[in-house]
Amino acid sequence: MAELLKCNMLTPDKIDAIHVQLTFKKLTSDSFHSDNKENEKYGIHSQFAQIHKMEEPAFYYYYKQALENVKIGNRKQILNLGVNRGDEFEVIKNSLDTKKYENMHFVGIDHSKSAIAYAKSIFTENNVTFYAEDINNLERLKLGQFDLLISIGTLQSPSIYFKPFFMKLVQEYLTKDAAIIL
Repeated sequence: MAELLKCNMLTPDKIDAIHVQLTFKKLTSDSFHSDNKENEKYGIHSQFAQIHKMEEPAFYYYYKQALENVKIGNRKQILNLGVNRGDEFEVIKNSLDTKKYENMHFVGIDHSKSAIAYAKSIFTENNVTFYAEDINNLERLKLGQFDLLISIGTLQSPSIYFKPFFMKLVQEYLTKDAAIIL
């Protein structure tokens, strides 16, 4: 129905035991891909920032399923390339008990300085680190290895030469038992 109405359907809200409230948000005809803001195409004030992936039931459902499949509770070191404001970390935080979450280390990297500043303001815990950096320059950060890589819609960017980048990522930044969510 949302598609026919040219809307996004937000996450339904439970009203009572037998009723849910459906909320629709009208789509704009503009695409964030054509956003003309110079350095912050994906920044906190861009059209992209108006997209809330975790309010998209189809995305949220499959992301939660992917987290279950990689046994998120058993992971210790998580790297998110293209983290933007940290939505994926928020889902993980809300899925785990506090002690388990606090014993994990999260690293998020994004080239958008405003998105990283926003993410830092939301995730003030000591186990979460954010870098405003081009992911083509990972070696500058001396990150170490991770047992989970998350990258939603970032690795197909035209500035990334996928095959050599992905090979280096797997060989240098992931442990042998690592999982990947793309």
